[in-house]
Amino acid sequence: MHDTDHPKKWRDRKAKKGKNGGGGYPCQLCGETFRTQSKLSHHRAWHRGETICHVCQRVFARTDILRNHLRTAHDSSHLLRCDQCGLAFPSAPRLSEHRAWHRGETICHVCGRVFSRIDHMRRHMRTRHQVVLPSRR
Repeated sequence: MHDTDHPKKWRDRKAKKGKNGGGGYPCQLCGETFRTQSKLSHHRAWHRGETICHVCQRVFARTDILRNHLRTAHDSSHLLRCDQCGLAFPSAPRLSEHRAWHRGETICHVCGRVFSRIDHMRRHMRTRHQVVLPSRR
């Protein structure tokens, strides 16, 4: 494709391609390059007319879905606060998981079982859920 095949807004973005630092991930539509695959994926969403949450970077197909997400996931009036550190969470299970962290516990994200040691949780995930967690080393 040539620059003349793209709408003006895409050509203008191509002219500014240095703002993302360049890199090994080029957009096939406009030629803008990105340092990471994630940044390229978000850029592609822009081409498709999708919207991106400015808080958590999730991509949504429609603006009404994004608005609902912002209201339910990021509206501080609906958030539950940790009484120990003040961090806020969108749901009781997320707050409970966070509180377990304060107690030095880890939680299985599949079934919610609590473990006092991470190696026990890793073994549980592997044997019960066939999930192998990457090592943190």
